[in-house]
Amino acid sequence: ATKEVRTDFIKRVCGSSISNLSFWGTLSSFDFSDIEFIDCKFENVYWSKCKFDQDTKFTDCSIYSSTPLENCEGFHLVNYKDCKMDLDFEKKKNSILIQKGRKIYDRGDLISDIKTLSLKFITRNGIPNQTIEKINFDNKGSIIKSKFKSDITTIFIDLALEEILISGTNDGGYKVRKEFFEDFTFFYNNNTFTGVLKEVFDKLCEKIKI
Repeated sequence: ATKEVRTDFIKRVCGSSISNLSFWGTLSSFDFSDIEFIDCKFENVYWSKCKFDQDTKFTDCSIYSSTPLENCEGFHLVNYKDCKMDLDFEKKKNSILIQKGRKIYDRGDLISDIKTLSLKFITRNGIPNQTIEKINFDNKGSIIKSKFKSDITTIFIDLALEEILISGTNDGGYKVRKEFFEDFTFFYNNNTFTGVLKEVFDKLCEKIKI
């Protein structure tokens, strides 16, 4: 079915507002222009080839583990009111807003990007001894869309990590330098940058002038 047919079906069934429904999986080829979602739950949702506009609204919705895909139109125009969303979705949403010039990259965004990189190296037990292949270091997670991805990853690597050989890979990988384990553990337990992570943050603030 075409985007128009799919959208017409939704509007005939629900009207211009969709309430108290749960969504999961892929939502593909819908035109959500002038649609309001009210008290809906989106979990593990992937929007693909959908259209949104300034009259698309999410009100009192919960959005978790969901991804606005690149081939959607107008996602940066969506209005949110009293919604609950997880950190990962919020970071992806903010990255799109920054790319579209509707949000200025600020210190909060930088903190979020550094946290994303730091958590890659910390196990569920809070120990920063995880090794990451180079190919996966900055090609997974919300850091992919960061406006200052190159600056952030370069400084993070230079100050906090060491290169290692990983069996079965050509490029090797990274791990946290042992002398900085305490800084990463403190961050994990207290959600605060100290030591080398504070140094990374300060240098990046100076580098990108925020």
